[in-house]
Amino acid sequence: MSETITSVALVFLAFASVSAVVFRRSHYIILLYCMVLFLFTSSDIGATEKIILIYDRGVGALPITILNIYLVVVFVYFLCLRIFSRHHKATESFRPGRRIYILLAFCILYLLFGVVTDISIREILSGRGIMNIINMCLLISILMFSIESSEILNELKNISLFCLFISAMYGFIRYILFGGDPANFYANVENLDVRLTYVDIGNSILFGFSFSYSVLKLLKEHLSDMKSRVFFISLSFLSLFNIIFSYRRTAWAGLLILLIWLILILEFKKKLVLIIVAFIGISIVGTYVVSKRFTGKIGVAGHSTIYGDITSKGQVSITRGRFSELSNATMATLKEHPFLGFGPWGRYSARAELGNFAYFTHSSIVHMLFKTGTIGLYLFCWPLISLALWTITRRKLFPKDSKFKILSDSAFGGFLFSIPDILFGTPIIIYRHLQILGFFIAVIYCSYVFRNAGINRENHIIKQSRL
Repeated sequence: MSETITSVALVFLAFASVSAVVFRRSHYIILLYCMVLFLFTSSDIGATEKIILIYDRGVGALPITILNIYLVVVFVYFLCLRIFSRHHKATESFRPGRRIYILLAFCILYLLFGVVTDISIREILSGRGIMNIINMCLLISILMFSIESSEILNELKNISLFCLFISAMYGFIRYILFGGDPANFYANVENLDVRLTYVDIGNSILFGFSFSYSVLKLLKEHLSDMKSRVFFISLSFLSLFNIIFSYRRTAWAGLLILLIWLILILEFKKKLVLIIVAFIGISIVGTYVVSKRFTGKIGVAGHSTIYGDITSKGQVSITRGRFSELSNATMATLKEHPFLGFGPWGRYSARAELGNFAYFTHSSIVHMLFKTGTIGLYLFCWPLISLALWTITRRKLFPKDSKFKILSDSAFGGFLFSIPDILFGTPIIIYRHLQILGFFIAVIYCSYVFRNAGINRENHIIKQSRL
């Protein structure tokens, strides 16, 4: 069933994209692509039956996936539009963007180094290396090229929220009526009596974005339309439900960071409302949900507490569990290849000892360190830190009634939500996760560009010819 659905989706995406070019509606290409990102999950961990993921289609037959090829083709198309546009003008200053392009150049040069040193193409382009960082940078560029007016940005926002509403509703109904996500590692492997909404942390990050937008919309704007109020109340509830009942620690930590961000940017009275809601939510997580996730029959992983995979005899340990992996990778890199790492194709331990786990770590920070060394790690962290500082300083430049200020704050909230996954997860080896991060970065920038709602990009930043 999953194979048929993903095949139909890819065929439709290709056909609709060609039609968009023919009918001179190029921005529809990126709208369609984002619909795929929001509606299709990217994890089958713990599934008892084989699930065909759309992000894996083409693996084995091709060096990179079909969707990855599509992304590269779309990037080349929009790059040509930009180069040959007769109306090209200078863009708004975006310092994080310059850092992103430096990171992109570094990653491409490292992959080219692999070519000249006779590394196989499949290893060079493997998702277990740094290929998905390149993909993230390509998506950021595509969005910045294609969103040429406030109307297009508004379309992207509306389609994103609609798709996330459908995804959240599906997760809710499946949880209540059909036992939740079949890819349930905790039930199928650890033998815990839990069902969950989505095992994919990428969904929780996106729901963090939709939850943030809904809350800010409800608390900051006076919605006179009953349909709008019902929609955003429903979206906020469904998003929060899917996050909490994903049973992912990184999702819960991300939600806590997001709530702190929302409390900081709201007015005093509205802070109190959100604090009360947050207290109730955290109380639920701290009692029923956590007890369900971390009690019961201990499975093969042997984890019976929230810290079970990072502790030994009641104390945090770097010699056993997940932290041992990070410690071993870090020490091996600093000892053998401190500046440029083991390479995107490298491993920090013999494959015979760790299998595929020798090729990546459960931390983007350590992963970048052991793949690209201290130089690559610095170039990876530089644009992210720069983005955070740039976003915070530019918030005050938004007009008070700007319709895109909420979008910018929500996208930044989604970025903050992803921090625990960046620190203690594996987003770099997952195509969709870094695409989501790229989406947030581009939306933050474009929201700032069109902070004066209704002003066409021709008078403000760039006007590209529609071909």
